[in-house]
Amino acid sequence: FARSEIAPRQKARAARMERVAMKLLVIDEHPIVLQGGRELLRRAGITDILQTHDLAVGWRLYRSESPDVMIVELEMQTGAFDGLSFIHKLRLHDQQTPILVYTSQKAPVIASRALEAGATGYALKTIPLMSF
Repeated sequence: FARSEIAPRQKARAARMERVAMKLLVIDEHPIVLQGGRELLRRAGITDILQTHDLAVGWRLYRSESPDVMIVELEMQTGAFDGLSFIHKLRLHDQQTPILVYTSQKAPVIASRALEAGATGYALKTIPLMSF
């Protein structure tokens, strides 16, 4: 790379690394997803990250911490809560907070149910190995 190409790249990276002012709540039952997700989000500049592996605790964190954005694993089950019922309950109290749902279920009907329940977006956990 020529010196003139490196400087703009370094500036762009520095801009991405600036702290993002938002509070994010992540609810997932898998500790490795929580740990890896925290590291990826931290690298993206998001440092105010709340995490739990329990939907009931997630509900309490939502009520006490008022996150700006939520990421919810759709397939979780905690007592009477599952991912869809969690979203339904949240939407009874809050129509504004964005909720990203993620799951390993590829069926379009699953995405449709999540969006109908009030999710703002939907993402699959699975990525084909060829994308790396």
